[in-house]
Amino acid sequence: MIPNLEWTEITIGTEEPKVKAPLTSHYTTSSSDQKQKNSLSSSAGTASLKKSNHAMDKEELMQLYHMLMLGKNLDLLGLACRAFSKIHELLPYNKSLLRMAIENKDKLSEVEWKEVWSDVLEKFPTWVAFRLALKYLPAEWKSDFLDSLFIQNGRISPRMKKENQENNPFEGRIPEWILRNPFGIAKQLLEKTTESKQMIQLLQERLPESYLAHTLLFVDAFLERQEERFYKHYLLAGRMKFHPQALYMKAIMDVRMGKDEEGTRMLDLIRHSHPSWEIPLFLQKRGSYASVT
Repeated sequence: MIPNLEWTEITIGTEEPKVKAPLTSHYTTSSSDQKQKNSLSSSAGTASLKKSNHAMDKEELMQLYHMLMLGKNLDLLGLACRAFSKIHELLPYNKSLLRMAIENKDKLSEVEWKEVWSDVLEKFPTWVAFRLALKYLPAEWKSDFLDSLFIQNGRISPRMKKENQENNPFEGRIPEWILRNPFGIAKQLLEKTTESKQMIQLLQERLPESYLAHTLLFVDAFLERQEERFYKHYLLAGRMKFHPQALYMKAIMDVRMGKDEEGTRMLDLIRHSHPSWEIPLFLQKRGSYASVT
């Protein structure tokens, strides 16, 4: 299990662990907030920005974002990517900055370049990150990047299978229970509520677009009977959405949403395909999920 819910950083391009320095280490303390904001709009101000100790608020970050989108002061791209990566609700802006950063490698330091790719790995949908890696990532980094991309989605890459590694590639990165089938995840969510809710929050912050995160979230939404949230994450859960237990959950939700014909047809198909399959007792106790009337 991940100690103290601290996610192991995935290293790109080096064997040394990636360290994200605190944002405050890049700023100097200004005499007032307004002085800091004014400094963003001047070329002279940006030169001293990296050396300051002033943590930028969201308004300042958005000002920095718009300045970069206009192609100004691109030497601050690495700084901006690091700052935006720490605020989950700014994820769409963070993705835009990351795309700009990988297209402007010459504006980044070596450390910033590695951090940008680690964030691409964590923040982008799997296939988007895969395509970006094929197009922009140096050849010597691609294998490690793709291995990590598979791992954080609960799978082992073809290269790792070919090498037939003896150690568990998920150990220290992905808790074992997240790799279970949907019913196994549901059991964990019901029996260890506090620990599970903390892991849900951590996955949403660190790997928001991973198949593991969407699987965990659609199972949680099923248990909470939150139909719209369930469909949102179910559709983004990769091949896990085709697991019979996931299809069962979807069928139940379809019926709850008034799609009786579609849901009932799927339940009949599941019962026919798995005649000896019994719904776990913990789900039945949860509120008779085992049948639909």
